[in-house]
Amino acid sequence: MQVGQATQSVEVSADTTLLKTESAERSEALVATQMQNIAVNGRSYLDLTKLVPGVVSTVSLATAGPGGLANISANGTRTNSNQLTVNGISNVDTGSNGGANVTMSLDSIQEFKILTGVYQAEYGRSMGAQISGIGSDRREASSGSAFSGGGHPRGAARLISHLIASATKP
Repeated sequence: MQVGQATQSVEVSADTTLLKTESAERSEALVATQMQNIAVNGRSYLDLTKLVPGVVSTVSLATAGPGGLANISANGTRTNSNQLTVNGISNVDTGSNGGANVTMSLDSIQEFKILTGVYQAEYGRSMGAQISGIGSDRREASSGSAFSGGGHPRGAARLISHLIASATKP
């Protein structure tokens, strides 16, 4: 191998992941297009909490109902220590040991965000997860989805065949 000329140079470059220096909070956020592409068993957006590191959910959200929030633990906190807001308004039923007041479907949420630790003082109600959902503003008459209640494949097949049969009748 020959010694190279003194005029040659090698340039090395790489992209770095930006470090969030303005806050120490740990959070994850999803927008509507990301949520539509994630397969969840059921239609509750609270099922998305299972994707976040440090969060344990012991509830099956495949069926409708107000449950779910009271069975989510973030970083070892108690399951009744979570705060859930929808469009900035608290959605926690404090009389039922931390359950949700209103159950919203995955289709009705435009943005989902969960903070799991070291968050700002504005989130001071609870020490567990701070879960926020921003409702979507879908006003078109054709928007919406049809899903079977319960997530069972045979139930979905029955629902689809019923919708097709009812659509073809005069």
